[in-house]
Amino acid sequence: MAMSDVKKSDAKAARHTRECALDEACASNGYGLVTGGKFYKFDTTGNVKANQFLRTTKKENNILVQVAGKINKEIFFVTSIKDAMVSQRKGK
Repeated sequence: MAMSDVKKSDAKAARHTRECALDEACASNGYGLVTGGKFYKFDTTGNVKANQFLRTTKKENNILVQVAGKINKEIFFVTSIKDAMVSQRKGK
């Protein structure tokens, strides 16, 4: 989700649409992960991976992802992003 206000809730992030996230005005702010009421901004690699994921997912909102990487000072250095629901169904 592209968000500049780190205090936005998980519920508000879940309502954020794929269409909006791919819009230039939103995407240019960068992406990140909202979890537990906190926002972790993605590094450059994470922004590229998030954009690729959003372009390929069929989900329109309530986009739940499984992100791997490391967090350092509220920046998430992303190594992979995948659909959390697909991962859960496969037992991963």
